[in-house]
Amino acid sequence: MANKTEATLERVNRLLDAERKALIEGRLDQLAELAERKSELVLDLEQLGDLNQQDLQEMRRKAHRNERLIQSALEGIRSVTARLETLRRVREGLETYDRSGNKTRITSFRDARMETRLSGFLENARYRTGIL
Repeated sequence: MANKTEATLERVNRLLDAERKALIEGRLDQLAELAERKSELVLDLEQLGDLNQQDLQEMRRKAHRNERLIQSALEGIRSVTARLETLRRVREGLETYDRSGNKTRITSFRDARMETRLSGFLENARYRTGIL
């Protein structure tokens, strides 16, 4: 039983390390697969029953670390989304008021290359992560 427990704990630790590496390297497309594997390993851990508190603390520490990284990635994606929305509004023109209080619309130029790159990045991140 001890060997099975040790092997399962090692697989969990390797998976949490792989998740961290994927997050740091921006390979968000790997997160869905890692989450599936993590769910399977949690079931394996539950079947093992009594686990060493030190091992559990190490897993919790790594899981919390990864959770913070995931939150940071989400914040980055939200930031890109907000920036794209701002670019879309600017592309449509800017409404402002003159000294007399009359509304004026200022039309702007369109940088299609930047917009296309940012849109592609955001759509790719949404597709690859499945978290938005």
